Amino acid sequence: MVRISADGSARRARRGESGQALLIALLALFLASMAAGFVAEDLALRESALQEEIARAHVRGLLDGAVAEGLAYLSIPRPLPAGMR
Repeated sequence: MVRISADGSARRARRGESGQALLIALLALFLASMAAGFVAEDLALRESALQEEIARAHVRGLLDGAVAEGLAYLSIPRPLPAGMR
């Protein structure tokens, strides 16, 4: 950027620090977005592991119920058939 002073001479404006501040702000924004991405990935992995554990617990409950029902059925006393006495 060129500035013209009161006496008519052209001078260049200093931009060094403002460009550096923009670069640092962009770097900080990039690092924050990377951290947010890592946190989101970690949460997604934890959610899938939790859903898998819930499914396992549900299947275990169904299997326990089936075993209990089978044992209850086997424990009912029944008369022996006529040929087995």
